[in-house]
Amino acid sequence: MQIALFNNFSIRQPVRLNKILLVRIAAISFLSIWVVGFLLPLLYSLSNPLLDIFITRIYSTVCHQEGAKCISAGDNSMLVCARCAGIYSGALIASFFVLSNIRNIFNYRILLFSIIPLLMDVFLTTSGVYEYKHLLSFSTGIIAGNVLFVLIIAEVESFILKK
Repeated sequence: MQIALFNNFSIRQPVRLNKILLVRIAAISFLSIWVVGFLLPLLYSLSNPLLDIFITRIYSTVCHQEGAKCISAGDNSMLVCARCAGIYSGALIASFFVLSNIRNIFNYRILLFSIIPLLMDVFLTTSGVYEYKHLLSFSTGIIAGNVLFVLIIAEVESFILKK
């Protein structure tokens, strides 16, 4: 009876771990492509107007793309604002830690506290208390993106383990 339990455990556990590993690899792959995509105009001059419009439209669904809020290099700017770039970059950074199994246990209070600086920055810039600062918006985005990604991936993994 102990052998059957041991065999049953050893067969199911690697399958679950493989699914979780696949989810983590898929997440890091998607985030890598996503981040390179919004950096594309800074890295490479898009000479094809149809491709430029297509890529710009993809990112316009997740960001307002206001020119003054986008990080620029010369005549080219990112396809998302500094805050969104921070959120996605933070999620990408967190995905490397999650992939290597280095992560803290986060809860929703930590999520709330990590989003407060981002919300304060949005409120204070929109109300005119201070002007939009790329570095501040990027930084608050990185903090929120890190925690959001870890919480989302933890929920996905928990869902997979329950099935």
